[in-house]
Amino acid sequence: MSVLRGISAAINGIGGAAGRLGLQLPRLSIAGVERAAARRAGVDDFADGAHREGLAALIEAADSSALNTIGRLHMASLLTQVLATRLRLIQARRDRPAIDRGPALPPILVCGLPRSGTTFLHRLLAEREDARPLPLWELMEPIPGPGPDRRLAEAEARMRRLAALSTANLDAQHLMRAELPDECGHLFKCTMYSSIFWQAPLYSYLEWYLGADTRAPYRDYRALLGLLDRPGRRLVLKDPFHARHLSSLFAVLPEALVVQTHRDPLEVLPSFHKLTTSVHRLFTARPDTARAVELNTRWLADLVERSAADRAALPERRVCDVRYRDLVADPVGVVARIHAAFDLEFSPALAARLERFVAANGQRKYGANPYTLEQFGQRREAIAERFATYRATFA
Repeated sequence: MSVLRGISAAINGIGGAAGRLGLQLPRLSIAGVERAAARRAGVDDFADGAHREGLAALIEAADSSALNTIGRLHMASLLTQVLATRLRLIQARRDRPAIDRGPALPPILVCGLPRSGTTFLHRLLAEREDARPLPLWELMEPIPGPGPDRRLAEAEARMRRLAALSTANLDAQHLMRAELPDECGHLFKCTMYSSIFWQAPLYSYLEWYLGADTRAPYRDYRALLGLLDRPGRRLVLKDPFHARHLSSLFAVLPEALVVQTHRDPLEVLPSFHKLTTSVHRLFTARPDTARAVELNTRWLADLVERSAADRAALPERRVCDVRYRDLVADPVGVVARIHAAFDLEFSPALAARLERFVAANGQRKYGANPYTLEQFGQRREAIAERFATYRATFA
C-alpha cells in the first residue's frame, strides 16, 4: 500500500513541477473525450448529443477544482469510459428497442438519506432467492465492449488502487469491492447526471447537478435496467439519491417497489461530510472542505424537501419507510416487514440467510468511524432547525 502511495505522490509531484515549468497535461475537451470514447466503444454516433451539457459541466468543474495529477488522469479515464458506455447504449437501443420498456419484474429500489443504512439494507434484500443485485464491476461498465470481457479484472484493479492511495479507513465508511452490490447511481454516469461524480471535488458540477432536469437520465436508466434484466430474476437496486427524484423514478418505473430509509440528519451529515472529504483528498491537494460541507448540506436539505413533495402526490403504499434505528435493532424483522408491505414471499430459507448475513457483517466489522458536526464547522442547533420538519416526522 505504501509503495503505491509513494508512486502516487511522485506522479503528483512530477505533475506539479511540470506545471511550474509551464508544461501541462492536455486539457479535457468535449471533442477530445468524445474521440477517445468512440475509439474505446468501436462506434461513434452520439445521436442527439444530450450528454454534452453535463459533460461541459464536468469538464469546467475539473478545470476549476485544483485537481492533482492523479485527479486529472482519473477524470480523463472516467469520462472516456462512461461516454463509451453511452455510445454502446445508443447502439443497443437501436438493436434491441424492447429494452426501453425496462425490466420485466418490478425492481426493488432502496433510497433515502446517504449514511442512513441504505447499503446494509440493500445487501440484505440482495439475499432474496430471485434477487439480481448488480455488482460494482457491472455497474461501472454495464455494457461490455468487443473482445475478452475484462470488466471484473479492471474494476478489481481500480479498487486496489483506491485503497492503496487513501490514508483513511474507507472500508469503515463505505465498503466497496468489485464483486459486491453497489449504487446504481453508477448507471447514470453515462447520462452525465450522477451523484457518483461527487467522489471527486467537482464543486461547480454539483451546483449544475442540483438544478438539472432528471427526466431524460431516468429514461436512459430504464433502458439500462432493461438491458441488464434476466429472466425470472428481480433487480435489487440502491441509490440514496433516488429519494430526491421520486417523480422521475416513478414516471419511468411506475411499478417499482421503493424502500426509503430515514436517519436523523444530525448523524447523517457529519458521516456524509467525512466520507466526501476523505475521497476528495485522493484527487486534490487543496480540498475546499467548507464548500463541500455547504454543498452537502444544501443537497440533503433539498432531498428531504423534494422527497416530501413527491411523496405527498403518491399513493401511500408506493414507498415503504424504514427508520435507521429499527434497521439496526432488528434487520431481519425490517426485511420481513418490507416483504409484507409489497406482498412478497418471505420464506424460512430467506430468514436463515439473513440471520447468517447479519452475524457475519457487524456494524464495526471494519473498524470505528467517528465523526462530529463540529469538526466540519457546523452547529447542531442550526442543523436541527434546518431539518426540523423532517426530524419531527422520521428521526
